[in-house]
Amino acid sequence: MTIAELEQYRTLKRQIEIFESDAGVSYISGIDTTRPSIQSGKISNPTENVGLKLYELDCELQSEYKRVKDKFIALNKYIAHIKDDEVREIAMRKFICGQGYEQIGDAMFCDRTTISKKLKRYVSHNSH
Repeated sequence: MTIAELEQYRTLKRQIEIFESDAGVSYISGIDTTRPSIQSGKISNPTENVGLKLYELDCELQSEYKRVKDKFIALNKYIAHIKDDEVREIAMRKFICGQGYEQIGDAMFCDRTTISKKLKRYVSHNSH
C-alpha cells in the first residue's frame, strides 16, 4: 500500500455512492420504439437493440463498480489492520474523515510534519 493509494479513499467512496444511488440512469431516452428501424435493408427491433445495449452497459458498470468496491474494501482493511494505534488514528483522520495534517496535528497535540512523517514512515515500512 502507498500513500497515493490511500489518498484515493474518499474518491472511491464517492464513486461507490454514485454507483449505488444512480441505479435509475437511462441509457437512451426519447426514442420511439413503436416503429421498426430500417438500416442497410434490414428491419431491426429497436426495443431489442436498446435492451442489448442496456445489458452491455449494465455489465460494464457492474464490472467497474466491483473494481472500485474491491479497492475500497482493501483500503479499509489496510487502515483497520495498522498495528500502531497512533498511526491508525492518523490514517483514519486523514483518509476516512478527510482531515488535513494541520487538523490532525491539532487534535493529537503534534506538529503537522510529525504526523505526516509518522504516517509515511509506517506505510513505507509496511507496504504489501
